[in-house]
Amino acid sequence: QGSTSSPSRRASSSSRPSTASRGREAHRGRIMADCVFPSRRRCLNLWGTFLALLMIMSGCLVCAGATQISQARDFMLGIYFVGFGLFATVIEFKQFDNVTKWFPALDVYFGKGVCWVFWGFLLFAGSIEWQILAFLFLASGVVFMLAEFGVDGGPLHLLGERPAGSGGGGGGG
Repeated sequence: QGSTSSPSRRASSSSRPSTASRGREAHRGRIMADCVFPSRRRCLNLWGTFLALLMIMSGCLVCAGATQISQARDFMLGIYFVGFGLFATVIEFKQFDNVTKWFPALDVYFGKGVCWVFWGFLLFAGSIEWQILAFLFLASGVVFMLAEFGVDGGPLHLLGERPAGSGGGGGGG
């Protein structure tokens, strides 16, 4: 007799989820959405890592193809591809204060896009394979430049979030 509500009323109120359980379900849904559909910032981060690794691979191929002394220019270009590809891979993984201090353009999407466009123009060569690769770099550079105006916040890093108060662009859409 301690309860004044009828059994049918208790059953109907227990079938509705409480506010706390609805909040947990919404949080679980957001986690699943982040796993299945990563944020645009994380997608750009992963795409930048892919481009950097592709740059390393293309640099190795350019160096391997330079077998005569007359191809010394191609060999040096391949060395630059490997070096800057390694650099781009490292800055996609971790934020370095010296990089953001001396090369702030590499810590915003627009600057990264300009770099990818630059490397795309350097990749243009006679064969169709290199032109396709160059087009991939050019198109990716344009996407990164547009992301400056359409993505909230600056670029992420694979080994963690940006430190609070760090620079970085992202105009927000």
